[in-house]
Amino acid sequence: MKVSKRVSALLFLAVVVVWGLVIRKVITALSDPGPVFPATSRETVAVPEKKAELLLNYRDPFLGRTFSPPPSPPADPGKKGRNIPAVQPDTPPAFRYKGIIGKQRKEWLLIEAGRETRMIDWKKEKQIEGYGIEQVYPDSLVLSREKKRYVIRLQ
Repeated sequence: MKVSKRVSALLFLAVVVVWGLVIRKVITALSDPGPVFPATSRETVAVPEKKAELLLNYRDPFLGRTFSPPPSPPADPGKKGRNIPAVQPDTPPAFRYKGIIGKQRKEWLLIEAGRETRMIDWKKEKQIEGYGIEQVYPDSLVLSREKKRYVIRLQ
């Protein structure tokens, strides 16, 4: 295919213009002194820093529940200076929570008491050794007895 001299001249002119623009941009970028900052004095101004506060009320992405710390008992200002006897805590359940086994809409809790491991259908049986089952999570089990709650972690 033959290209006329006129088209060749126009293409050559276009190449020269494009390369000229590229070279001009490179030269201006290299010769630019950069931003000029005003002279600063040696005085420093103290600015109070904002401190970040970590809140633990976020939703757990793995368990799908929100963390809520246990409520602290209210302070009684009328009993200052008095000796208050310590309340002996109830003994927690003597068994261990080992996890959940599920099959076709049925779920069993694995409970280890001593050397014996038992499977309990927690949807039918609402109590384990006198402790009422409140909530079941993959990593913990919440039990109650006499208005006290016990959280047994997976072991």
